[in-house]
Amino acid sequence: MSEIQFTPKEQLFINNIMKPFTAITKESDIHYYEFIEHTLNQRLHGIIPDNAKALVEGIVCKLAMHRADIEIEKMLTDPTYGEGFENTKAASHSNLKNLTPKHDAILEALGRNPNVNRRELASILGWPINSVTPRVCELIDYKKIKVSGVRKDEETNQKTQTLIIV
Repeated sequence: MSEIQFTPKEQLFINNIMKPFTAITKESDIHYYEFIEHTLNQRLHGIIPDNAKALVEGIVCKLAMHRADIEIEKMLTDPTYGEGFENTKAASHSNLKNLTPKHDAILEALGRNPNVNRRELASILGWPINSVTPRVCELIDYKKIKVSGVRKDEETNQKTQTLIIV
């Protein structure tokens, strides 16, 4: 793990702020950096004079980048990384035992109007697009419908996916 490279001015500022807490933060670099970040964030919203705010914001930014580097390193090297994270999309789909009335309405509309895009489907159903798109994605995941092609939508002038029932 690489050390954070602070400028001499930043390091002096950190040393002065952290003097009272040195014993607490001796455990590890991560604790030390987390403590610095927490302390500086507290002070950033309080007693830091305007002429030091840019310095503190620079230090906080470096600390956040260091934390991100640690997380990326874990992600790349730890084969068990993320095992505790639940796949929320899969979890929500596994909770859905039966299709909802909205799913049924989409399937019925696609049966009568194959090869329409999501916007056209929303128009046919009289629903807002944000009610159609998640249901379409779920139906694709359930393998009830599939993307049949891509074409330019005449109204939006954008390339869109057309849909059909499987």
